[in-house]
Amino acid sequence: SDHLQSAFEVVVATRGLMAAAVVGAAVLLGLFVNAARAQEQDNSTTAPYVAPEVDGLHWVETFDGDVWSRWTPSIQEKYNGKFSVEARRQEALTGDLGLLIPDEARHYGISAKFPQIVGKKEVPFVVQFEVRFQDGLSCGGSYIKLFNSDGVENFRDDTPYVIMFGPDRCGATDKVHFILQHK
Repeated sequence: SDHLQSAFEVVVATRGLMAAAVVGAAVLLGLFVNAARAQEQDNSTTAPYVAPEVDGLHWVETFDGDVWSRWTPSIQEKYNGKFSVEARRQEALTGDLGLLIPDEARHYGISAKFPQIVGKKEVPFVVQFEVRFQDGLSCGGSYIKLFNSDGVENFRDDTPYVIMFGPDRCGATDKVHFILQHK
């Protein structure tokens, strides 16, 4: 069967950030990775934010409303950074919100649970994750991990996952990780 076991959690984990970042994560039905390189673009015009049409999608996070009822910070000692939900300093869409990583050189971990996924032939599985480093980034990364849910607050960097992806930069190394673990 094309069934992904149990419920999964989406985890946004960042490490060693040397600059503030805005993280927006949306998990949709299908497999598509978009590690946005918005920091390299000059967006001098803005448009008003309008909530996206989400009918027919398995799960979407727009960071509207009561975000903290859907997202749970990790209680692990390593994750000593505290996310906030704010607009970017330079907005592409006026009023659009995301997770802000306000402090340099900290680890951040947060997760959200979504309903069980049952795969269907000919129906793509899409996961989309966007990151914008507002002040650039000299060394660090920002990843999303999908894994079976067993206590969202206990998420750790070594928690087994099925999919992990996101940008990683340190010095001359500039890459996007994509790891798919399957049997």
